[in-house]
Amino acid sequence: MIDFLLNHAKEIGAFIGGLVTGGAGGSWLTLRMSRKNQLSGAGSIVDQSGARAGGNIAGRDNTTINNRR
Repeated sequence: MIDFLLNHAKEIGAFIGGLVTGGAGGSWLTLRMSRKNQLSGAGSIVDQSGARAGGNIAGRDNTTINNRR
């Protein structure tokens, strides 16, 4: 096992380096795009603090016909 690691140390290092830099680059790009979209107004933020729901929203306004007991 040690021989394998020593013989392939360069390839293993390149692989690990690629993972690290790829992850960092992807995170940076995502953050940059998110901030750009937020500043340009591409996304919208809605204040729903006063929103209320009423009725049967789980079944979406179901009605019963001939509801006799």
